[in-house]
Amino acid sequence: MLSLQSLTITFQNNLVVIPNSLGLTQDTGSGLFAYTITPATLLSAPAPDANYPSAVIDSISFTYTYVPTAPTASTSSVQIILENEGAWQKKITVVPQVSNNGNVTMSFSLNPDQLNQQFDTIDKETGLTTSPRLVTVQAMVNAGKDAFTQSLPLTFKDGILTIGGNLQQQQSGGTGKFDYTVNLKANSIYDATTLKPPAAPVPTAPPSFDLSGKPVITAPVTPELLKPGQTAFVNLIDKMNVNFGYQFSADKPVNNIKTTVDITATVEAPQSWTKSFPLLSTSKSGNIAVNFPVDIAGYSQLMSSIRTETGVSPDTYTMTIAAAIHTTGTSTFGPIDEISSPSMKGTIKNNVLTWDKDVAVSKPGAIKQTVTINNPVKIMGLSVSTGRTLFVILSCIFAFFLLGLAVFYFMHRGAGPSDYDRKVQKINKTYGARIAESNGDSGVEGEKPVSMNSMEDLIKIADELGKPVIHQSAGAVWKVQSYYVIDGNTRYQYSIPGDKAEQGVREGEEHKL
Repeated sequence: MLSLQSLTITFQNNLVVIPNSLGLTQDTGSGLFAYTITPATLLSAPAPDANYPSAVIDSISFTYTYVPTAPTASTSSVQIILENEGAWQKKITVVPQVSNNGNVTMSFSLNPDQLNQQFDTIDKETGLTTSPRLVTVQAMVNAGKDAFTQSLPLTFKDGILTIGGNLQQQQSGGTGKFDYTVNLKANSIYDATTLKPPAAPVPTAPPSFDLSGKPVITAPVTPELLKPGQTAFVNLIDKMNVNFGYQFSADKPVNNIKTTVDITATVEAPQSWTKSFPLLSTSKSGNIAVNFPVDIAGYSQLMSSIRTETGVSPDTYTMTIAAAIHTTGTSTFGPIDEISSPSMKGTIKNNVLTWDKDVAVSKPGAIKQTVTINNPVKIMGLSVSTGRTLFVILSCIFAFFLLGLAVFYFMHRGAGPSDYDRKVQKINKTYGARIAESNGDSGVEGEKPVSMNSMEDLIKIADELGKPVIHQSAGAVWKVQSYYVIDGNTRYQYSIPGDKAEQGVREGEEHKL
């Protein structure tokens, strides 16, 4: 005989209601339900954020350690990012890239006064007021295909420095951890000279109970891993690991391939605000395969904080993980220089994160070649090459003809006016209206000649005495030219001696005649 017993469980107002009646007795026998309530596994809670009066801090000494799951060669570096949220960012390298083999340890120090001076300088230059002042300490470890980036936020606001409490991060490639010591100035607040970060609370799970009220010891539950396509509730996500691979392929050999990748996560409330987070920056020769974490829990906390501050609650948020890829190389057909920007996009709606299914992207490319083809067109019955040759020959002949004309001109052109002629012409042009010509010697008995240095000086004498300037040629035109002013028995004169070369030429011409 078949016996049927049921137990109705009701979910109401976030409560699970189980009826008290768990037993059933029939003629053929009795049945009894029994159950155990086991709480969900609690995630390890991070240490609380630490607050320190920034005025009493001399410096902060940081140590960052990274332990890979398996010993491997890697490179590591640390940078800080100063930020006025939504306005500007400034990146400063504090630990340059170094090579490691196995575990990684990097030590560095930050001075709050110097950081605030940086903010003061930028605020003065931009005319903005940065509050709060955000500083992100970012450690990066690149170990083969595993790229590890861990960030620690620092916030300056109202004289208080807040350092984030989440100092440790773990992913498939290894575990990273920040540790720091706050070095204090002399002050009356703290007795100690240094302060350490507060310890993380030890997580304790509430006990399970059976029907009799006795605690039940249960084995720890391994956190569930969600695969692509499964429903992901944002509030239940601890972290997300992303695998990114890039492969360059060509149908002909390509040499000296170098690929640079910058990966960024962007969270956006459409038509409201956008926030970007650098995740990875690496450069390799050849193909790339890297793993990196995405802080979904941190992004969810950011969205909640912005909702509280702005009072705006969008229905949907978008999350994009984008890679900026630049590949260069050489080939026999020309240089390779390719840029691509694949991305993985998702939406957050009703606390559910849904990623687009298409996460594989390919981009074709080609190298353009230039080919020279002979032109069959004829010019005046000649081929293009023959016409070009004939044009060059005729151009050369014409150029030589012009050169010959120029040489002939310069060899047979008449001589220009001499210095003697130029002086006479200048005097006639400038003072011709004030000069009286004389046919013969107009000297007077017992005259006293006074020589002048220039025609201008002679003109001044003429103006002073109110008398004309007399011109007399002493012989032929190429001989002495005399200009004078007579005042009583005084003769003021200016003479231009004849041009001897010109005189020789012209006397030779007269002799021939």
